Amino acid sequence: MPRPSTNRGTRSALHGGSSINDLGLSPRGMVVMACDGALRFLEAADAARAAENQDAAVLNVEKAQRVLLEMMGALDHAVAPAMTETLERLYQSLLDRLSDALHGDRKAITETRLVLTRLRNAWLEAGGRCRVAGGR
Repeated sequence: MPRPSTNRGTRSALHGGSSINDLGLSPRGMVVMACDGALRFLEAADAARAAENQDAAVLNVEKAQRVLLEMMGALDHAVAPAMTETLERLYQSLLDRLSDALHGDRKAITETRLVLTRLRNAWLEAGGRCRVAGGR
């Protein structure tokens, strides 16, 4: 399995930057965007599998894995060690499930999509709470 990227760019909060940091997104925005991308790839993998296009299914699962590897590599353990360790374990478990999907586990994509959707929504909700608490 590929190793997480070490391209951290400008780091802030739990997730550091990479080339997408050039878009001016907050670290939370980058995580949400990465989750959205992985979810699109997994949706495409599900559709390809339903159409019995195994090559396209594998390609899209591998793309989702690369997104997760980038997310893992962007974690900044100096900011919040306990939380980043938890996120790293979560990302690794999702990578493991997607590896299972590549080996025929039909539930793995669905389970991974569910967890990524919950993670994405939690980051969005946390952002809303921070704005309210900060008086914005």
